[in-house]
Formats: sequence, C-alpha cells, structure tokens
Amino acid sequence: MTRPRSRSRALRLLMSFALITGGATAAGTAPAAAAPVGPMACYDQAVSYETTAIGERHRWPSTGWATTSPHCNDINVKALYRTDVRVCFRATDTCNGVKTAYAGTWILAATNVRDGTAYHLSFSSWSVGEAAA
Repeated sequence: MTRPRSRSRALRLLMSFALITGGATAAGTAPAAAAPVGPMACYDQAVSYETTAIGERHRWPSTGWATTSPHCNDINVKALYRTDVRVCFRATDTCNGVKTAYAGTWILAATNVRDGTAYHLSFSSWSVGEAAA
C-alpha cells in the first residue's frame, strides 16, 4: 500500500526541518576546542610583578623563589619600561646572561626550563610588568 503524495511530502518536510534544526543545535553546542598551546596559553598564566631593590640590583620575587609551571616552556618577561633582566636558578645558584626587555614586549629571559624549577628575576633597575613561566 502506498502513502498519499501529500503525506509523504509533509513527512519529508518535517524530517528536513528536524535535520536542519538538529544540525543548528549541534553546531551551536559543538564541543569546546582544546586549549591553545604555545605562547598564548603561557601568557594566559602570567603574573604581575614589581621588583624590590636589593643592593645594586632589583629582584622579583623580593624573597623566596618563583617556580615554573607546565604552561610555559620558557621564562618570559614583559616589562612596562625598558630594563635588563637575567634569570637566577636556585638549583645551580647561577644566573643566565642579561637580556634586554623592551617596554610592553614579551621576551624570552630563559628557554627550555623544566617544570617546577625555582628561580628569581634580577633586573638592572626598578621594574614592573608581567612574568610567565
């Protein structure tokens, strides 16, 4: 037994509508994309800093040590004003070479640093800005 033509057409329209609205709903509720990797994910975890004068240099944090996170592969600095910075590591009791941080620009103060590494930043002058590690 065959269906009447109008009923078949109505059923096709209803199914099309269901597919279209179902597709729109599925598109509207698509799963979230994975978190970005690389610099933006690292910079999203940045913390504000302000240095403290200790002798002729300026340090952050003023006491103790900062620790690198799994969000960054490097130690990055974004100073509000131009300054020179170096990274000093607790485990080796040494500092790397001096890098110039230009105002408002992220720089790599140290590269390929392991997660959980204790460090502090040593500046040539008072500084305020952000650090991501």
